[in-house]
Amino acid sequence: MKKLFSAVAAPFILANLAVSSCAYPTETVTQGGSEASISFQGFPEGAQVVVDGQPAGNVGQYDGRAQKLAVPTGTHRVEVIQAGRVMLDRKVYVGRNSTLTISPE
Repeated sequence: MKKLFSAVAAPFILANLAVSSCAYPTETVTQGGSEASISFQGFPEGAQVVVDGQPAGNVGQYDGRAQKLAVPTGTHRVEVIQAGRVMLDRKVYVGRNSTLTISPE
């Protein structure tokens, strides 16, 4: 009886271990480097930039010459809003060591 239990239980135990070790990761991995940035051209002065739901300032601040908006490498939701009107709502990818220039569509 003991051998029968071992022969029947062993495959179930091994299968359970195999399945539990294949769980999806719970952490988000981002690529290294903080040199990714965004600049804006062609938007009216006074429009506001929102990145990933967080206000980032006036679009004129980030013209690409004087200053760029530093963001982590990866995908971001970028919005440009003026007087309550959404002028741009775009999902963008910013690569490592690069600047993405966004202009109105």
